[in-house]
Amino acid sequence: MKSLLFVPANKSNRFVSDFLKGEFFTQKPSALIFDLEDSIPDNSKKQAAEMLRSVLDESAGKLAQHTEIYVRINGIDSDFYEQDLEILGNHAGDTAGIMLSKCSSGAAVQMLCSLVQDRKTRRIIPLIETLTGYENRKEIMSIANEKGYRLIAFGAGDMSLELGIERNYDLVVLQKIIADLLIEARINNVLLIDSPSRILPSRGESWKEDLLKECNWAFENGFYAKMAVHPAQVESIENVFSKKTDDEWAEETIRHFDNAAQTNAIRNPATGDYIGLPVLKSAKRKKYGSDANNETKN
Repeated sequence: MKSLLFVPANKSNRFVSDFLKGEFFTQKPSALIFDLEDSIPDNSKKQAAEMLRSVLDESAGKLAQHTEIYVRINGIDSDFYEQDLEILGNHAGDTAGIMLSKCSSGAAVQMLCSLVQDRKTRRIIPLIETLTGYENRKEIMSIANEKGYRLIAFGAGDMSLELGIERNYDLVVLQKIIADLLIEARINNVLLIDSPSRILPSRGESWKEDLLKECNWAFENGFYAKMAVHPAQVESIENVFSKKTDDEWAEETIRHFDNAAQTNAIRNPATGDYIGLPVLKSAKRKKYGSDANNETKN
């Protein structure tokens, strides 16, 4: 998974029709996230959820042939949480994975897990986007991993709002939060998904260059994937995060190491660079897109 595209639930009917016809996209996203939370006004949430249920009933199977499906539901403390789960019915956590907005505790993850424990796939993505969620990041990630959920998402918009700052990754305080989340994710063996970009084609001629810069920053800092809010963003995200499995350096490093004498410290004959065991493990992680300690991929 590389790109996850948000689709407002109240536009799901038209979007799915166009998507299945192949419109909008030069490249399709790895996942669609139908949104019942921030993009839908409170007085339209029930109507939007009903539309989404109808769309999933009719088209979930067809969509699943092209991409993964998730639904971002309102948080556990919201008046709409129970409604969202009821309307999604058997799709929740099965045909459609669940992204839990404003996840603030491990208990919230546990509660959602118990509701979908008998479903087939039980896909859940907790979304950490509040200071309480950040404070409880360790227990959220630990419980998610314990229950078999490998993906955690970061929401910069609401986090910045709570901090009273601009949503700007150049700000030290936001970098501090991101760094802590990324480190905690590695400790708990889960993967962190970056916030959607606000860089859209309407920005002007440089928009794609600016988007690529943002995607590269996220990739190089250890994010596993990135969310999107516009179909035009998908191609850049997919291209940048494809480096996980298309990295020539990784393949070359592994080849030189495997061809060397039995030692854990050699030189790359092409570059003269030192290759130690940590470098080899990093190369395997990039090549295979998973933890280098997985012996089946050595």
